[in-house]
Amino acid sequence: MGETVGFGDAEGLRAFLSEHPKTAVGVVIYRGNEIMALGENIVALPHSLILGMQVHPTKRRADMERVRENVEWRNSKEFQDEATKKRVAATRATNEAKKKN
Repeated sequence: MGETVGFGDAEGLRAFLSEHPKTAVGVVIYRGNEIMALGENIVALPHSLILGMQVHPTKRRADMERVRENVEWRNSKEFQDEATKKRVAATRATNEAKKKN
């Protein structure tokens, strides 16, 4: 468990979520301090938030509220539509690049 987390740390979760689309959210737990979005329906949470170590209860509630809001936003139709548009644009760009090569 590292103190930093990045997009690549969620590869396994992305594979799991693609095979189980009804799963609401994937969570990566790490030793850092920030709540981070790592992709569609994937969030990184500090282990202290989960374990309650050295975190003031008010901060923990605020952090959990941010997680809830993030998950709600990522499950919204607006977010899903925008994510779909970005995926389509990325796929088109990839296909165009392949045609040129």
